[in-house]
Amino acid sequence: MEHWFAWIATLLAVFLLLSGLDDLFLCLVYIFGRKRYEAAIPEPDLSLPEKRIAIWVPTWHESAVIERMLSTNASTVRYQNVAFFVGVYPNDEPTIAAVRAAAARCPNVHACLVPHEGATSKGDCLNWVYQRMLVWERDHGASFDLILMHDAEDVIHPDELAWINTLAERYAMIQTPVLAMPVDRVHGTATYGIYCDDFAYFHGVEMPARWMLGGFIPSAGVGTAYRRDVIERLARDSNQIFVPDALTEDYENGLRVANAGMAQLFTPIRRGQGGGWIATREYFPAEFGKARRQRTRWITGIALQAWARHGWSRRQLYWLWRDRKGLIGNPASLTANAILAANAGSWLVGGQWMFGFGEVPRGVLWATLGISVVQMGVKCWVIGGIYGWRTAVSTIPRTLLSNLLNTLCTVQAVRQFLHARWTGRPLRWIKTEHAYPSPGALEGNRKRLGEILVGLGLVTANLVDEVEAAKPSGMRLGEALIARGALTTGQLYEALGLQTGFPVWTGSDGKATKQVARMLPAPFIRERKIMPVAVDRGGVEVLVGDLPGEELTGILGSFLRLPVRFRLAEPAQIEKMIGEII
Repeated sequence: MEHWFAWIATLLAVFLLLSGLDDLFLCLVYIFGRKRYEAAIPEPDLSLPEKRIAIWVPTWHESAVIERMLSTNASTVRYQNVAFFVGVYPNDEPTIAAVRAAAARCPNVHACLVPHEGATSKGDCLNWVYQRMLVWERDHGASFDLILMHDAEDVIHPDELAWINTLAERYAMIQTPVLAMPVDRVHGTATYGIYCDDFAYFHGVEMPARWMLGGFIPSAGVGTAYRRDVIERLARDSNQIFVPDALTEDYENGLRVANAGMAQLFTPIRRGQGGGWIATREYFPAEFGKARRQRTRWITGIALQAWARHGWSRRQLYWLWRDRKGLIGNPASLTANAILAANAGSWLVGGQWMFGFGEVPRGVLWATLGISVVQMGVKCWVIGGIYGWRTAVSTIPRTLLSNLLNTLCTVQAVRQFLHARWTGRPLRWIKTEHAYPSPGALEGNRKRLGEILVGLGLVTANLVDEVEAAKPSGMRLGEALIARGALTTGQLYEALGLQTGFPVWTGSDGKATKQVARMLPAPFIRERKIMPVAVDRGGVEVLVGDLPGEELTGILGSFLRLPVRFRLAEPAQIEKMIGEII
């Protein structure tokens, strides 16, 4: 028996050494090529003529987040020539209502109805978005030059579209980085931290190295821009951009674009003009079970379904190997962790190795350890640059949890794939539940209030500068403009609605009732100067006179046990309602 354990330990050690050398190679390519890579990618040029960009957003049961996503991003991006096309299903009325509410405030938002009930798959929904966009173009005599993919929970950096516009002349497909939102009170779990670690390293190191070496760039599903000629080429055979039954249709499209010989680019993680990383930010699952479902789909689609569909292309052999080696590498890493822990315990207690571990060549062990230390150092450096040193240091113990999670997902993916092949049934698309960041988390992405007021034609830029310089310390710009008689309260709240993405209560939207108001304690309503005004399947609508912070959002969530949709209202309106109802 000891002989078998020694053989297994040696085999694992050799595999992990070879896999580690593979990973170290890309790490070194990035380290030594980083400056040349970043210098080759121009900064966003806001002065260039704007190409027409269509943003496609597939939805299914997204009523809790989609209105804020559309309103917020439509008001924060520094780009005028853009429209949102949102795929909705006829049997998802709350999401349709939320998209229409956003369209009422943002004329560049368009609902695209899928002609059959959902949910089907993300690829199928996007194919119908394409068809609806073609109809819109025909009816309006216009055509979009670029197509950009995003999801219902995405926070788009204000400079992202300008950057894509800058790069589109040279590249047919452009993938911007994706990063998890920083850890906060709600998402501060070890599971969520794994997403912070993985995306920071994969999109900060591995994908740039992959591009430098000429490998194909898999789409991340969000933050992916295609030139119009690419879209038409993908749709040439079947009039479908995406394979409807693919679990990872984005990954497959990246491979298809590369195989067609069209130029791809992965952009570096770079700060925008207004601060913040030019990357798609979003919340990922913070619960282990939800993360397991999502990652199982990723592994099934990328490592197994794409293998069955595309095989092993000679041109992309190395990169396909890297994308699929986790089928062996994930269980191998966890097994090695278990053997190492058991042997370490045995050596500490009895002074000898278990399972014949001592028969593994010492050179293999030391080389594997050295590679792991170098990689972990680079990983902590990259993660620390994005999230800070606390998150960077905590990635070390999270590696063990990551190995466990990825192994469980790999086993589940193989089981599901083999079962589908055996029974002849299609693999089922599993949707991930989404959350949208709070106003505090979006602070760095907002346009300044003065910019919005000038854009609306309510004040001049010179007046904004003058009032900013003269107003007392602690007074906000809007208050100072109102005090000067240059702005009304209604005009201020119109601008605040555009800045925050929150719809503004006009008084004609309905009437608050005692029944709804009783959902919150009366003293709490008076203290916070808020008012619940409506409740439906999408959640509770609450009026606020100022931007709600994390604390208020958390308290309301514990009180109501339902999703909360905030609307801005003038404080005088809220106080009047409180006096009449409470």
